[in-house]
Amino acid sequence: VREGRPLPTVLEVAVGAVDRGACIVSLSQYPQEVEYLYPPVSFVEPFGEAYVVATGSGPVRVLPVRVGVSSKAMSVEEVVSLKKQLHVQTFEYSVEEVRRGLLELEGEVGPRFATDLTHRCPDRDNDGFLWKDYTWTRVVDRIAGECEEIVARHRG
Repeated sequence: VREGRPLPTVLEVAVGAVDRGACIVSLSQYPQEVEYLYPPVSFVEPFGEAYVVATGSGPVRVLPVRVGVSSKAMSVEEVVSLKKQLHVQTFEYSVEEVRRGLLELEGEVGPRFATDLTHRCPDRDNDGFLWKDYTWTRVVDRIAGECEEIVARHRG
């Protein structure tokens, strides 16, 4: 009010047993100030009417508020699980994207691939398949299959 400035405001925090934050005074840089730490997604809402208190430095507006802790906040374990799930889903999508991209190359690569393969490789691959029986689609399926094995390990 003095010098055209607004009233200083103090939040008067009302908390219940469930919504009480963790006191971190022992960790504070300013131990003379009592500080509380609230979980993520907590909120402050008005609780009652504001009032003015006269102090030695002038009037101060006091705003009663209530802290609410959201029941939708996730634990660290839930966040880690969600991140893993998103990672695996992204990997699965990428495998399918690679498969589609390689199959689109079949008309361009397929004929040359078959010729090069039968001239440059031994008769059989490590799994006993004849190289001459390989098609571009089979190669793409093997590449995608190896990727899917990695995804399965990550799914764990």
